[in-house]
Amino acid sequence: GQEIVIQLAEGQAPPPTPTPPLNHIVQEGETLWYLTYKYQVEMSTLLWLNGLTEDSLLQPGQTVKVHLAAGEPPPPTPTPQLQHIVRSGETAWTIAALHGLTLGQLYGLNGYTTDPVLFPEDKVWIREPLPTETPAYPATFTPAPTAAATATAALLPASLLAPMPTRTPAPPTATASPTPMSSTTSAAPVTANSLLLFGVGVLILAGFVMLVLRRT
Repeated sequence: GQEIVIQLAEGQAPPPTPTPPLNHIVQEGETLWYLTYKYQVEMSTLLWLNGLTEDSLLQPGQTVKVHLAAGEPPPPTPTPQLQHIVRSGETAWTIAALHGLTLGQLYGLNGYTTDPVLFPEDKVWIREPLPTETPAYPATFTPAPTAAATATAALLPASLLAPMPTRTPAPPTATASPTPMSSTTSAAPVTANSLLLFGVGVLILAGFVMLVLRRT
């Protein structure tokens, strides 16, 4: 059988510490959970090293980094996952445990008041959603002319579109006072006519009298 060394001989050097593997070639049926157990690494570390999420599926033949080499720069920090896509058989308790949350925290993030019934492909919040930025508007806003207003302006003549000139009212003219007509002026033509008619009547009467006297 295999010989096992229980104690080193005097002056014998200890065997070198085995170097942990840096990468793992995925075999059929292996999962991320299996790799965390096999290599004693945290799930978050395994995901960070490979740029994966908890919902990532491993394929046979895929290379997964399980440790960094000495002096190897770490990969960039990935954007934190905000939601978890439910898989078949998962519950609120397993999802909370997977992401390092308590049930109370998971309930609070999703507004649950009782144990929820989850279905595959449901999305569950595991981080606070990012705040929505409020767009900045300019201090003053000038509305653009509408199409209707532009069309109406195009149909009107330029004389109607031009601003109307301001007219200054002319000063009031002095009203001529009517000259009162004197009684002598208005009565004079009437008196002359009467006298003329009277004289003509007298002459006619005198002629008639003379004619009668001659016949007699």
